[in-house]
Amino acid sequence: MKKEDLKEAICDFRTDMSVAALRFMNIIEKKALKPYNVSIISGKIMLVIVHFNKISQSEIANYVYTSNSNLSQRLDFLEKEGLIIRISDGDKKDKRKVIISPTEKGEELFWEVYGKVKAIKKKVLDNFSKEELEAHIKFVAKMSNILDKVEINK
Repeated sequence: MKKEDLKEAICDFRTDMSVAALRFMNIIEKKALKPYNVSIISGKIMLVIVHFNKISQSEIANYVYTSNSNLSQRLDFLEKEGLIIRISDGDKKDKRKVIISPTEKGEELFWEVYGKVKAIKKKVLDNFSKEELEAHIKFVAKMSNILDKVEINK
């Protein structure tokens, strides 16, 4: 690869929207989640649990893109921290029959963190016009549809 080609590849990579999205997620993690010892995946899990209030682990898996083992580890951590409770549905051996709910502490923490995430998001998005945001939403929706088709046609 020529030096000029490498420079162009690096430039293309830096301007890629995925890099911006990763930077945005890193800022959210650093400024809104880390002070509360919460990871991005734990934050997503708490969002689902708080939204539904009572939900099974398999239902959470439908909304959060992570492995079952990672989900179990995250739920164990959230329970240990007193942010969720697991309510047995009768069969203590089968974790799929356990209902998960947020504790009062978990809900309070979620809404506090959510407020910080929302403030960061607003600070960023206020720099874009309505037209720019609409164009971005259309682009992301189209990209998502294309990626769905590519995945199906493997």
